[in-house]
Amino acid sequence: MSIPSRQVGDARTIRALAHPLRLALLQLLVVRGPLTATEAGEALGESPASASFHLRTLAKYGYVEEAGGGPGRRRPWRAVREQQNIDHQQLAGGAAVAGEELSRVLAAHAEQLYEGWLRRRHAEDPAWRGLSDETNVVLRLGPDEAARLNQELGDLLDRWTYAVRDPEPDDGQRSVFLATRTFPLAEDGQ
Repeated sequence: MSIPSRQVGDARTIRALAHPLRLALLQLLVVRGPLTATEAGEALGESPASASFHLRTLAKYGYVEEAGGGPGRRRPWRAVREQQNIDHQQLAGGAAVAGEELSRVLAAHAEQLYEGWLRRRHAEDPAWRGLSDETNVVLRLGPDEAARLNQELGDLLDRWTYAVRDPEPDDGQRSVFLATRTFPLAEDGQ
């Protein structure tokens, strides 16, 4: 079972996610499930007003939605369970600029998450501590081979998308972050 996906190609929709706080809010909702702006703001060290503004922006562009069911004025938000696909080759103008910015924000976010893991790894449960993995490899490929590698990685990840679901308390599972990057090196290897 895979989660639905949508192709994103307009600058505003891409730019809505190319913001560090919005990206952190979206990830928080994926990991912890529905939260109010107050709860999300507290978790990220932001004011409820700031969290609310950014959640409404994410909702406007289809990344989050109201979860409903909150008592009184409590208004929880949840992540939309949908993969966002951006074909950078198809982007032009402002969308291409927004796509580049999103790539930079995503890379910085992944590095921040990994640095946090490195700082707390020694304190983790041994069952989880040994399951982290680092792979850095330089391959010599042609364009067709690189495309095939990306397709095979995508197919592998598609088999695991069932794991993207709302968290359930005490089920023994945790959210696991996986980032892959495939890109050609410059001629000098940098």
